[in-house]
Amino acid sequence: MRTYKSTKAFKKSDKHEEFLKDYVHGLEEMMFMTHHKVRQPVANILGMAILMDEYSNSPEELKKIAGYMKQSALHLDAFTRELTAFVSNLEQKEKHK
Repeated sequence: MRTYKSTKAFKKSDKHEEFLKDYVHGLEEMMFMTHHKVRQPVANILGMAILMDEYSNSPEELKKIAGYMKQSALHLDAFTRELTAFVSNLEQKEKHK
C-alpha cells in the first residue's frame, strides 16, 4: 500500500522520466536536422568556392556561382532560425512541466 508521499514521489519520477525521454527525442531530432539541413548548404558553398577558382576569368560564371552561394547561405540562415525556435520550444516544454 502506497502512502501519499510515495505516490507523489512516484508521479514526480514519472514526470521526470517523461521529460528525459522527450528531451532525448528532441536532441535526436536536432541532430537529424543539423545533419541534413546544414551539411548540404555547406557542401554546396565549398563546391562553389572550388568552381570560383576555376572560373575566375569568367565574370558571368562567377555571378551565377555567387547567386548559388547566396541561396545556400539563405538556407543556412533559415535553418539556424528554425533550430533556434526548436530549442526554444524544448525549453518552454520543460518550464511548463
